[in-house]
Amino acid sequence: MRGLIVPRHLRHHYEMLRDEARRTGDTELLKTIEVIMGERLSMRRMISLAKRAARKTRLGRQLHAVRRHFQKPAATPPADR
Repeated sequence: MRGLIVPRHLRHHYEMLRDEARRTGDTELLKTIEVIMGERLSMRRMISLAKRAARKTRLGRQLHAVRRHFQKPAATPPADR
């Protein structure tokens, strides 16, 4: 959740959640929403933003393709015979 990036058109929903978390005293939810909204720093959020920015560059897209190529394929269940 902490790496999530909220689109502008959904921001008002997160503001309502933040206000409700603050009102009820749910500090963990409040911290998470503040990180998601960019009001609090988080290493995961910074990494997520950096990856998103890198994918917009030619080199970033090439590195992403290479990484996908070398990832292990998902295990497939054996076929029934």
